[in-house]
Amino acid sequence: MTSTTNNNDATDMEALYRRAIADASSLTQAETNLIFDWVSPEEDEHICRTKANGKTRAELIAIAATNPEQLTRVESQLVQRSTVFLTDLRREAQNPNQPPPDMMELIDRAQHFVRSALTKRKIPLYDEAYKAVWNALDDQERLAIIAARDRLSQIMDEEWAEDNRKYPRRMQQPEQVGFSRD
Repeated sequence: MTSTTNNNDATDMEALYRRAIADASSLTQAETNLIFDWVSPEEDEHICRTKANGKTRAELIAIAATNPEQLTRVESQLVQRSTVFLTDLRREAQNPNQPPPDMMELIDRAQHFVRSALTKRKIPLYDEAYKAVWNALDDQERLAIIAARDRLSQIMDEEWAEDNRKYPRRMQQPEQVGFSRD
C-alpha cells in the first residue's frame, strides 16, 4: 500500500507542478504552501498569531518588507516559514499541554520531512514549478521572505558575537615539545 500511495502522491504532485508551470497565479494558497513545503494556510495564520503576539501573517510580511530590523528571531523564522521551527509550533498549536518531544522523536520527524521533501524534488518538474511559484508570489511577500532571512542571519551573528564576549574561546596552542641536547 505504501508504494501505491507514494506513486499516487507523486502523480498528484506532478499534476500540481504542471499546473504551477502553466499558470502559477492560478494556484490556491494551500497549493502554493504544498509546493514550498509550508504548513497549511490555516495553521500558518494560527502559528503566527500564537507566536508573534497576535500579529497576523500579513502584518509580519509588512514589517519584514518595510522595517526588517524590527523583526525578532521568531518573527523572522515565521516570515520564512522555517520548516523545522514550524513543525514544533504545529505540534504545540495542536496540543499545547503535550510534553515536548524527546530527541529521537525530533530526529524521526526531521528524517520524515527530509524524505518527503526529497521525494517531491525527484519529480523532474519540481525545480521549474518551484521557480514559477516563487516568481508568482506577491512582490512584497517575496521581498519580506528575503529580508527576514537576512534579518535572521544578522540576529544569529549578533548572538554569536555576544556568546563570544560572554564565553571567550581560547585558541588552544599545541604544547611545544622541546628537546634538550643536554
